[in-house]
Amino acid sequence: MTQEFFDKTYENVSKGLFEEHQTLFALRLVQIRKGLDEGFSKSFSLFMRSTTIIDSKLNPNIVGGKLNQNQLASIEDLDSLFEFSGLVSSMESDESRWSQFIDSPTAEQCVPEPWKPNNPQFSTEANQVMQMTMIKTLRPDRLIEASNSLIKMVISDESLNQGQVELDKIVDHGSNADSPLLLVSAPGYDASYIVDQLAKSRAKKFSSVAIGSPEAFDEAESAIKMAARSGSWVLLKNVHLAPSWLIELEKMVYKLQLNPQFRLFLTMEVNPKVPTTLLRASYVLMFEPPSGIKAAMTRSYTQAISQE
Repeated sequence: MTQEFFDKTYENVSKGLFEEHQTLFALRLVQIRKGLDEGFSKSFSLFMRSTTIIDSKLNPNIVGGKLNQNQLASIEDLDSLFEFSGLVSSMESDESRWSQFIDSPTAEQCVPEPWKPNNPQFSTEANQVMQMTMIKTLRPDRLIEASNSLIKMVISDESLNQGQVELDKIVDHGSNADSPLLLVSAPGYDASYIVDQLAKSRAKKFSSVAIGSPEAFDEAESAIKMAARSGSWVLLKNVHLAPSWLIELEKMVYKLQLNPQFRLFLTMEVNPKVPTTLLRASYVLMFEPPSGIKAAMTRSYTQAISQE
């Protein structure tokens, strides 16, 4: 039951977070889930710790001179701790292995572990956090991948690998007429096409209004009142352009008698001026363009086909 609670918490909350924030949230859940594991708590505190050394006294040629001054200071600081004692001597005696780790494109898969003899009581998860500390220090570009490995140890793969938000299921089972569906996107990314695709696939009647002009406010209010009676959908685009009007919109919808099939979709970019009352009342979904050229081209091709 406890595992299911953490899995569902992540699954529900992550839909309203950008990808980079999903990792941070998942790590926080992992920290809470493993709170009774003393070894894990200790290793996690070391992971979050900042170095106390400014000018390192280590030989700058250690590991073939591949470390910068900040990294040398961090290594010297870690070596002074019992949990990481012997770290420097390991780098000096097994230079080839450390060089392989530093140069590897998948460094998280070949982290040397000289701390293991000092910490035999550490669980698999605690040891993974120790690896993350080394990656944060020497290969920070691979920290997300190492963090995801830890997260998968504690939170189920099914919850983590949700893929693209399935708006159709949320419309049917996760939302109701009283709660707007707020589609929040990164600047320059328009998520309204997802609603267009869903409405067309269901042959669902819906009205679309682009917010940004005084005329649009009257048009939006008229469309909402009609849809609330008939049970159709309304899509208001770019509502972040009129944050003050959203307060009036919220009051108006609250006063209406809503058909259970009515749905109000709002698209917006991240904007701190959007009323928090609207955010709390809405089902918030985050959308951002997929990273990488291949993913971007696939998305553009998919949109082009759907528009035809």
